[in-house]
Amino acid sequence: MVYLAMAAPRISIIIPVYKAERLLAECLDGILAQEYDKKEVIIVDGGSPEGSVEIIKRYAGEHSFIRWVSEKDRGVYDAMNKGVGMATGEWVYFLGADDRFYDTGVLAAIFANGQAAGQDIIYGDVEFKYSKRRYDGPYNLRRILFESNICHQAIFYRKSVFERVGAYDIGCRVYSDRDFNIRCFMARGLRIKYVDKIIAVYNEQDGLSALESADPNFRAKQESYIQEFNKKPIRAVAIKIRRLARWVKRTIRQDREH
Repeated sequence: MVYLAMAAPRISIIIPVYKAERLLAECLDGILAQEYDKKEVIIVDGGSPEGSVEIIKRYAGEHSFIRWVSEKDRGVYDAMNKGVGMATGEWVYFLGADDRFYDTGVLAAIFANGQAAGQDIIYGDVEFKYSKRRYDGPYNLRRILFESNICHQAIFYRKSVFERVGAYDIGCRVYSDRDFNIRCFMARGLRIKYVDKIIAVYNEQDGLSALESADPNFRAKQESYIQEFNKKPIRAVAIKIRRLARWVKRTIRQDREH
């Protein structure tokens, strides 16, 4: 069944690609099988050899909602930023060329029944392709700052979030998506919702996260975020003390006046 709800938003699915001819067709077939019509696919290729580009051209020729660009970039996060700039949908989602949606009803389950209404970010879980482990439940700022990241194949953003929070920091070569998510959780007023659903099957063997020690820029930013996070309770106590002092002064003044 294909969902045609008039209120359903348009989803921009962005796929960063480089030398992905082996698995790209399977990824695109999974998107085409989604029971949700209001979608577009944006493929951002980093100047791959002809094999990947031929696959992209074939699919784009058959489906008008697939758009693409092939040019050298400065890494996967640069490609993701380009994709956001090309996106025309209300919502943005990133899928690796070697990943796939968990089932054909994922987009409909999130967007055809109002689950995303009133939210800025909505996310679920992924299943690891090889270990079959489910990753990884609800997050708050403390967890994403100190423990681990939400897998970007599990998360949908309103495009307006990028206008508010900014782009991916391409200086963070490995953890720019975690840096971005931390900024989202720190941003005042962003509405973030977890849904208990597997969104995608993630190829855990080829991810950038295997290079944990290779991103000193992120580590430096993380330290500054932690310092800011740790100051918040102190600021909150200071505010309460100031409010209490004002109340005491007001009470004393009123007693004197009477």
